[in-house]
Amino acid sequence: CKVCGKAFINVYRLQRHMLTHNAGNRKFGCEVCGKAFKYKHHLKEHIRIHSGEKPYVCPNPHCMKRFSHSGSYSNDRNPAGLPHLSPLSSDMPYKCDICDKSFQKQSSLTRHKYEHTGKRPHHCNECGKSFKHKHHLIEHQRLHSGEKPYQCDKCGKRFS
Repeated sequence: CKVCGKAFINVYRLQRHMLTHNAGNRKFGCEVCGKAFKYKHHLKEHIRIHSGEKPYVCPNPHCMKRFSHSGSYSNDRNPAGLPHLSPLSSDMPYKCDICDKSFQKQSSLTRHKYEHTGKRPHHCNECGKSFKHKHHLIEHQRLHSGEKPYQCDKCGKRFS
């Protein structure tokens, strides 16, 4: 890294590291923990950590273990390297009756069902626009308020 001198085993890891120096480029922020991402789809994947959503299933037909990120099941092995064989446990007790996705929390299932119903329960008092998720409303309201909570460490420029 030309900025801090750290060394990395490949270009990909260096590029990921460079994001720590370019905070202003990370415009998609998590409303729960504040972590920011350059791409919206990375934020969507990250939000699964907080929501408990696990849309990916281990391809082993004996397993049925669920994961929040695609590719995570490639690490789903026991010490002998054999596929994990335990059935889906009760740590995901809330199941969608429409698409069979499972969730750890009732609130996560409720939010997930908005995807099927089209319900948008969070409304902007300024313009009336509606959102499925509260964090999207909060992000939208910054357009009206002018609030810019994120600041670049290098240049000081602020972002919403």
